[in-house]
Amino acid sequence: MQRLGQRLGTISIEFYSIHIRLGELYLLPSYHGHGIGTEILQHFIGLADGKELPVRLEYLHWNPVGGLYRRFGFVELTRSEAHCFMERPPAS
Repeated sequence: MQRLGQRLGTISIEFYSIHIRLGELYLLPSYHGHGIGTEILQHFIGLADGKELPVRLEYLHWNPVGGLYRRFGFVELTRSEAHCFMERPPAS
């Protein structure tokens, strides 16, 4: 993932007929706290809402990004030893 020629991190998106999967969203530490993750989430949530699809993702338990996902309406579906699996239903 790049912006203006600068590498920001990595992202993996998969589009399925029943949901959009945000597989990876990793920003380099120097880009944390600048609203970039929020901007990316808003973009893909908008795409999903336009298609009336949920967005699914997972993150490692130790990562504080869960709070950001909850602010965007993601709810926990299940947990594994290492991951929290979440989904945001489409806007009605």
